Amino acid sequence: MPQGMNEWPPDWPDRAGVWYDVWKEDSDVPIELDKDRGFPPVPPAEPAEAAEQVRGTIRIEAVVDKTLVFAVVSDIRDYRNNTGKFVPCQEGTAIGGYAHDRERDAVLVDGVEVAHLGTVGLAFDATMPSAGPWRAPVPMPEAVVEQLVSGYYRRRLVALREKYPPPQYKVEYVQLRGCN
Repeated sequence: MPQGMNEWPPDWPDRAGVWYDVWKEDSDVPIELDKDRGFPPVPPAEPAEAAEQVRGTIRIEAVVDKTLVFAVVSDIRDYRNNTGKFVPCQEGTAIGGYAHDRERDAVLVDGVEVAHLGTVGLAFDATMPSAGPWRAPVPMPEAVVEQLVSGYYRRRLVALREKYPPPQYKVEYVQLRGCN
């Protein structure tokens, strides 16, 4: 093992040594760290103010893009009734944290039933002027989905809600952008 590998600070001249020199200069300023998380604590009022500032600068833009919409019905009283279901992506990207099966080109959801609600020719992106080219897809809220899907699919959604009434069941929407 080369000399200095187990020593801190490293005494060999490379990036780590340069980093240590910068760190050593900044370490003269006392910083009180949050013992549980290891970074400086944030005063209680600041997160709310910062969130309000972020909310004020984010812009939602309508984009002409294909969005596939699926309704996923889940049993919230007895999760054992839910099973893994595949929602086809058609080479699109799901908005949300879904597990993607590349071989099937589908996302995995947990529910009692999945119903296709058609394709909508509109999508939404979040942008922020001060963040350069940053752009993130934003899912449509329930009211917008119901407004944009065709009459046939609205009737299908009503039938689905009658078959699976709340409070035992909930309906969520899986939205896929950029589909073929």
